[in-house]
Formats: sequence, structure tokens, C-alpha cells
Amino acid sequence: MENDRRRIVVTGAAGFVGSHLVESLASDGYEVHAIVRASSQTDHVRSATMHIHDGHSETLKYIMDTVRPLAVIHLASHFVAEHRTADIEPMLESQIVFSTQLVDAMASAGVRFLINTGTSWQHYDGEQYNPACLYAATKEAFAAIVDFYVRVRSIQCVTLELYDTYGPGDRRPKLLNAMHRAMKSGAVLALSPGEQLLNLVHIDDVVAAYECALARLLSDETGGRETFSVRSPEHVSLKQLVALYSQLAGRSLSVLWGGRPYREREIMHPYEDGLTLPGWHSQVALVDGLRQLIRFQDAADV
Repeated sequence: MENDRRRIVVTGAAGFVGSHLVESLASDGYEVHAIVRASSQTDHVRSATMHIHDGHSETLKYIMDTVRPLAVIHLASHFVAEHRTADIEPMLESQIVFSTQLVDAMASAGVRFLINTGTSWQHYDGEQYNPACLYAATKEAFAAIVDFYVRVRSIQCVTLELYDTYGPGDRRPKLLNAMHRAMKSGAVLALSPGEQLLNLVHIDDVVAAYECALARLLSDETGGRETFSVRSPEHVSLKQLVALYSQLAGRSLSVLWGGRPYREREIMHPYEDGLTLPGWHSQVALVDGLRQLIRFQDAADV
């Protein structure tokens, strides 16, 4: 059976980016298949056929042989900003073991096209190679593994390095959700001194980047393995972000600046030297994206 020209496999479909991407691909007419863990909460993912991965390489090979997708979009990861000893095994299991099993199953089934997900945290202090944390280091390690499959198994890969993503439907315990909860409860929010610059990319722009990368792969424009930064042209300090969010929400927010220290190897300025994906640019201005998010958050409270 030849690979289906309208069939896509997505990992990490239960996550914030993955769930939005699944719905967008389905609306574009793709048949979407999601590889998930048995423990994944997938009730909100309505437009994908689910395949359970039990940790074994043979299971992934069976899924890939059965589905025969045109391409794989790999979003699954285990994120920890500051790891503890107990975090090492699940991080390696997700970013190294599962990811390698996935690309090996692709190669075995003759699936050529992979969109991989990296992070801007791979570039601490603006350097080409300098992971800010172990999570970012595992992303770098898998990039080297992908390079082997590109060279030896003819995989074509586009890696998208994501910055801070935000938008409606985000269930993660992230800053903007914490700000909303603190405003609602009147609690004091303890934050760092707030001088670090952030780069926030709206979920609609992030999804558009993956779809643009898919089109690039399908047109055979890649040179084997390419890496692009998915970033907004706007940088905003944490203090500026809090002030803007509070202004748009029309409510005050009590913040204890310096209530928590900067992380070890805190990224104070986003990486700016990464290549921009041809044909894509950020379109949702931060002020517009925050207005949309605040409306969504307020509606969810009703």
C-alpha cells in the first residue's frame, strides 16, 4: 500500500499545540491519526483516530505499517524547566526513546516526511548550541539522531523551534493562566524580578507554521534536514506583559516582583539568529491575541 496523500500522523495530539493542529488539519481535509499514551486525556481531541503506544518499538512499527501516512508531525514531549532526579527517566523516554522509535518506524514503513519540534531554549545566551536546561539538551540529542536517519534512511525533516505559545484552550499551568487565576481570586502572584524578555506566539500562528512546513516537505523543497524558528517580531518583558494583560483585562493584578528568583540559566533575551520558515510569518499581534485569550478565559468562568 502506498502512503496516503491525505493521511497524517500526529504525536502529542492531546497537548495544547497538538490539539489545535489536529482540528486544523482535519478541517483542511486530512485524515488525522494520533499516537498517544494510554494515560493521555484525549476527550477534547475530536478529529483524530487514536492509536495507543505501549512503549514498544514493534507497536509503533505496526501503527506506521497500518496507517501508512504521508507525513508525521512530532509534538510529543515531556517538558521540565528545572529537572529533578525523578524527571530524568520520563524525559529521556519521551524525547529520546519514543522519538527514536518513531523515526525508525517511519523509515521501516517508507514514510519520508517528518516535522519535528524543537525549542528556542536550545540556544541559551544566543548561542547555536547551548541548551538552557536538560529538556533542551534532550531536544538537541534527538536532532543528532534525526540527522542519522536523514543521511542513512532518506528521511526528510523540518524542525520547528517553538518559543512561548499562548491562546484559548491552553490547559497548561502557564503564566497567563496563573495571572487570570490571581486576578479572579485576588491572590498575590509571586514572580521573578521581571526583566527577562519573552517572545509569545499565538496558537493560530503556530498551527500555520506547521501547515507551512508540511507544504514545504510535500513540495520536496527541503535539503534533508532544516531548522526554523517560530517566533514573533515582538519581544516584551515580563513586567510589560503583566501591565498589558492587566490593562486589557480591566482589572488590577497584585504581583510580588522578586518573589521567586530567576531560574538557573534563565533566558533573559530570546534567540534571534534562527532562520524564518519561508512563506510564514507571525500575523497575530500580541495585543490582539491577549484580548482574545482574556475573552475566552472570562467566558470559561461563567
